[in-house]
Amino acid sequence: MTPRNRRLSRDEIHLSIIATAREIAAAEGWSAVTVRKVAQRIGYTAPIIYEHFGSKDEMLNQVLRSGYDMLYKEMAKQVERANDAEGRVKAVVMAYWCFAHEAPELYQLMYGMEGARATSEEVRDYAAPMVKFIIEQILHLSPNHTGDKIGTVLVEVWSIVHGMISLDISGYAHRFVGEGLIPETLTQDVLTILKRQ
Repeated sequence: MTPRNRRLSRDEIHLSIIATAREIAAAEGWSAVTVRKVAQRIGYTAPIIYEHFGSKDEMLNQVLRSGYDMLYKEMAKQVERANDAEGRVKAVVMAYWCFAHEAPELYQLMYGMEGARATSEEVRDYAAPMVKFIIEQILHLSPNHTGDKIGTVLVEVWSIVHGMISLDISGYAHRFVGEGLIPETLTQDVLTILKRQ
């Protein structure tokens, strides 16, 4: 927390806006995030928010961008620790799983869950480095997945990971799969898909 007698720099205000939007979303949901509420929480007026972000949508797009950046960095860090191609794929899946559970408000915004929505067309580009990285890990394990096939495999893997995360976050998965077994089941399912010819 910054002492009240010190003015925040432009960068500090920018980061504070993003962090505050996340805090509100985590506590009350993304529908509760408004420019006015964010401004009140950080002790500024709404025009200050508009100096940093032209609109609420732009603010949410930047929050979303920070989510993709965080997830990509965590995946890369976990993959560095892996010893082989299978370990790298498991590291990607587990980084994804942990991120979704540790920062659910970001995950919701990144994937349009719980009414969260970022509207800019450029938001798809924010995920591009992470997607490229995931494809590289898939190809280390399964080099036969080339051309159009890699896109299909990527979507299949992404669907199962996102689907299992969504079911777990909503509480449904635990009704059918024992506590603690979901991540292991998920990684084994992903490896089975990727090893399939």
